[in-house]
Order: sequence, then C-alpha cells, then structure tokens
Amino acid sequence: PYGALESYCASKAAALMHARCVAARHEAAVLNVLSIAPGTVRTAMTETLAGTHPAHIKGLEKFRELSEQGGLVQAEPVAQRLVSLLLDPQWAEFRTKAHGKYHDLRKPDEFL
Repeated sequence: PYGALESYCASKAAALMHARCVAARHEAAVLNVLSIAPGTVRTAMTETLAGTHPAHIKGLEKFRELSEQGGLVQAEPVAQRLVSLLLDPQWAEFRTKAHGKYHDLRKPDEFL
C-alpha cells in the first residue's frame, strides 16, 4: 500500500479477487483465468513516482531504488513474455496449473 495511491492499490486488489472468483466458477478447460504480475514496469506513472520526493508519498523510495538500480522493467519484453504465456502451446500445462492463481513473472516456478 502507498499513501495517496489508495484507489490505484484498491483497484489492483479488486481485479485479483474478481479473477479468483471467476476461476472458482469455471474449470480451466471452460475459461482459463490467469492473474499475472509482470513486475514493476517502466511507465509514465512509475517514472513520475521515482522522481517524486519520498516525503510527498510514503513508500515511494521503492520506485526511486528500482529506477536507480534498473529494476523498472521495460514494457516490450514483458508484453512478449505475456503473449508467449497466453498463446504458445509449450505453456499449455502452465496455464492449466495457474488457473485462478496469482503468478509473479519474476518467480517462474511459484504460484501465490
């Protein structure tokens, strides 16, 4: 949670719960539901947060550190990985196992 980003954080939590509820309603063979966290992607929002003085929003030091250490991942490689996970036949077993679970792309063998 980040102060002053309440709506953003709440919407992410709501989207995750919605996906879990839909997954509980449908088998993966009928409707495969995946919740995939790509990591902290370099966007206009994360760049702005990285440049904001931490005194203005509690917890922003995370974005500044990620930016300085190269931890904000570029969008294109993330998009390519997501397309592969969704469409490539080699990931079919993964998609079935991941049904209804939260998966962090930075932890390839772990479902949360």
